[in-house]
Amino acid sequence: MSEPAQAPIGQTTRVEVRGPNPWLVLMILGAASLVVGIWLIVSNKSKFAVVVLLAIGLFISALSEFFWASGRERPWIGYLLGVLFAVGGVIVLTQQDAGEFAIALIVGITLMLVGLLQSAVALMSRREDPRWGWAMGFGLIAVVIGVLAIAWPGATVRVIAIIFGIRLLFVGVGLFGLGNDFRRLRSA
Repeated sequence: MSEPAQAPIGQTTRVEVRGPNPWLVLMILGAASLVVGIWLIVSNKSKFAVVVLLAIGLFISALSEFFWASGRERPWIGYLLGVLFAVGGVIVLTQQDAGEFAIALIVGITLMLVGLLQSAVALMSRREDPRWGWAMGFGLIAVVIGVLAIAWPGATVRVIAIIFGIRLLFVGVGLFGLGNDFRRLRSA
């Protein structure tokens, strides 16, 4: 596959948006991710509230992956990522009475699996996708957060929530920005 042509500086490129424009869904997912991320970072609520927020963050991540799956070159990868996030969210919600280490372990394993898959896919698509480095970096960050959650047994759910909240902020800013770009494309 050839790389997409870039317009010379000062010239505009015409882009066609086919099908329904996803800008509103992207902005809603981005805003939800931002809100939950901020809430996870600043929340001083009970362990129950933080665990519920962690699960909601995992579910938002799942929805985001499901939404983008059909647009991927290999849609099954997006669906698999969504399922991993959703399963992690369900386990976190159903195991709230587990110890803090168990919750951190569940979140850590989920993020490690997702991050490894994201990084591998980014590496495999480096010839077709000029943004593969960003995708790989984001996957590696998820792996690092997952490893920290597992390898740092003294970390509380609160610490994991702050780290995961920061990840959700990045996801939210990206989704919100992408939604805004799609909105501008539609109105142009």
